[in-house]
Amino acid sequence: MKKLLLLTGLSLGVLAAQPAVAQYYLVPNLNANQNPSGLNNDDEYPVGGGLGTGWTTLLTGTAASFTAPIWSSVATIPFTFQFNGQAVTDYKIATSGVLTFTTAVTAVPSATNATLPNAQIPDKSVCVWGMAANAGDYIITKTFGTAPRRQHWIQFNSYSKPANTTIFTYWSIVLEEGTNNIYVVDQRSNVTTGLNLTVGVQVNATTATQVAGSPAVNSLTVSGPTPIDNTYYSFIYGTPPTRDLALRTLTLPTVASRQSPIPVGGTLLNLGTQAVTSYTVNYKVNNGTTVSGNVTGANINSQAGGTFSHPTPWQPTAGGNYNLKVWLSNPNGAADQNPSNDTLSALVFVGDSTMRRKVVEESFTSSTCPPCNPGNINVQAVNRANPGKYVVIRYQQNFPAPGNDPYYTAESGARFNFYGLNAIPYLMLDGGWQDNSNSLTTAVLTQYQSKPSVMRVGGSYTLTGGNTVTATAFVRPFLNFPAGRLVAHMVVTERRTVLNARTNGEVEFHDVMKKMLPNQSGTPLPALTSGQNFALNQSFNVSTLPTAQAVEHFDSLRVVVFVQDVITKEVYQGEYMTLRNPLATRTAQVGTAFQLAPNPASGRTTLFVNLTKPETVRVEVLDVVGRKVLSLSSLQLGAGAQELPLNLARAAAGIYTVRLTTSAGVRTQKLTLE
Repeated sequence: MKKLLLLTGLSLGVLAAQPAVAQYYLVPNLNANQNPSGLNNDDEYPVGGGLGTGWTTLLTGTAASFTAPIWSSVATIPFTFQFNGQAVTDYKIATSGVLTFTTAVTAVPSATNATLPNAQIPDKSVCVWGMAANAGDYIITKTFGTAPRRQHWIQFNSYSKPANTTIFTYWSIVLEEGTNNIYVVDQRSNVTTGLNLTVGVQVNATTATQVAGSPAVNSLTVSGPTPIDNTYYSFIYGTPPTRDLALRTLTLPTVASRQSPIPVGGTLLNLGTQAVTSYTVNYKVNNGTTVSGNVTGANINSQAGGTFSHPTPWQPTAGGNYNLKVWLSNPNGAADQNPSNDTLSALVFVGDSTMRRKVVEESFTSSTCPPCNPGNINVQAVNRANPGKYVVIRYQQNFPAPGNDPYYTAESGARFNFYGLNAIPYLMLDGGWQDNSNSLTTAVLTQYQSKPSVMRVGGSYTLTGGNTVTATAFVRPFLNFPAGRLVAHMVVTERRTVLNARTNGEVEFHDVMKKMLPNQSGTPLPALTSGQNFALNQSFNVSTLPTAQAVEHFDSLRVVVFVQDVITKEVYQGEYMTLRNPLATRTAQVGTAFQLAPNPASGRTTLFVNLTKPETVRVEVLDVVGRKVLSLSSLQLGAGAQELPLNLARAAAGIYTVRLTTSAGVRTQKLTLE
């Protein structure tokens, strides 16, 4: 979705009765990685579901309001604010997505939206028109920042379209102190088509400014709860400047090597009315000497965007943490009339040395998802052709319908939400490349694997007692990292499973996530010193997993360790940890090794099991899609050799899984019926 932002809002839809009089003009989002001015960094989940403190509920939706929009009570703006050059102090909001400063109005705009100006919309209004509030939806408010530059946020929380409860979308109207700017922020949505909103400002029945595409504006964000995927539209009162070149994004690497020059580039927008043919790009490192470079021969029309690259790359001479400040100046050889949007800064970690990277593949899939089957086959084929370049973790999800992949866990869902995903199959490479699993190629994997890494990770683990995973990992950076920037994840995966087979044709699954240690949040890392190891230790008893997510083969568990940047989400390095104790040690302690004879069988077979102590056991036989064809529960068996006859005369010929559950864990074996 973020790729679309470069093309969004570059055309203005403005209708005006008196063009000579100052009015609102529209500018697109200038920074794809934060909310306007960066004051609001709260999560965007509903009230009671993770929203930050300080929010106030202005209106709670009802079943009736979903079809018959209503007004909220009147609220007070917490600072001096002007609309269209005139002071306003209060507002109210309709559940159809309209905020008005004309608080005496009683007629409520319907949820059927149209272009602006429109007779349904009161004078002095701001619109995200065309939504609906059901029971459990909210309008909430919060003020951010300090005087004289505060922002008052009014959020439509978990709104839908009329008669469509499958849509959820979060938008906010923001009033800014001092500038009197109005922002409309697109925060979260589970759809990218079919939302069809009118976004704009209506001064009166003949004068309005609206986003191009109204009344069919759709969301450009995904369902992530953080501002990193948000877009926003800025409505500014006055006359557009002649020269206003805005710096939109930087393309500096987060991590780099001192052995290579670092290009300084990014994207820009021409928000002035005059086409730009020349400008200057400037940067300085850690408040050092300014490095300026002139760009000529450009052709950037008004409201158009483009990319830039400084003619002089930066060559670091030593490893360390560097702050790069980049700014634009002198559009067409004259002063920029709005310098407030000219500058961005970025932190770059430069390594004293580097090493080869191992790409961390995080795959989001489900046994009820038809396209996930070929997607997983494609990833496995690419990986087989590229040994040693990757580590892989598969997070089973609980959709699409019937959505009953038994190996879905809350940690799998949390990881899905962490990346703001809204579909499967999805594959993440090092927290950056994200696409359908069917799109992975050797070229893409090699591209990410060829990026140098500035850290080494590794470690070892043991499997003991038939149920306990004990892991010790290390992180060794090649540069100093500040505290709070990195998190280390240790993930227990099962190399091969079969009992989560459902409806998409897959009969076996590989590298399935069973547990994140200690949880999906991982271990936040303190300040790290270049060249020094930081150790992590985790232990987990897999027998505490819910029965539905039980481990099938204890001996096939392994542990992945990787380190991720909590701000950029980039994964800097990953590795498979080394299993230390031999097979004989692991299986001798399980005490539940068993075999089936005969196998293959014709309707009847016997399970032979040797128990180290008296046990209450459960035996289940499952077909290739996980359905139980035989279940023997609460069997009281003594210590020593035991024989359990299994009558499968009514089962069809085919491949089955026999699952034995004891206090030591779960073990399985294949059974063939002829």
